[in-house]
Amino acid sequence: MMGGDHNRFGRHIRQFGRSTLILPVLFSWCGPALALNWEGHDDWFHDTAPFREFYDGIPAPKTKPMPDCSARQAAYDKNRYEQIPLPGVNCRPDPVPDNTKVKG
Repeated sequence: MMGGDHNRFGRHIRQFGRSTLILPVLFSWCGPALALNWEGHDDWFHDTAPFREFYDGIPAPKTKPMPDCSARQAAYDKNRYEQIPLPGVNCRPDPVPDNTKVKG
């Protein structure tokens, strides 16, 4: 047995005893975050005047136009891993020909 090994377990027990005293003190300082809303954000930002200037300065998002359903169907026919065309969801419905006009 080497010198100092007999104190090794006593040292671990003392450290464990200190941590059992320190942790309750640390946890007693923790409390609920009353300044946050249900999403986890502060509410003050939406009520201040600079927010409106910031919000109005944000540009509108750039969106890609939806393809025609016929183009989406052609891509699906070539590759079955493409999305199935759903009119109004992932493609624009093809224009319906107007047969009510009288030729003449």
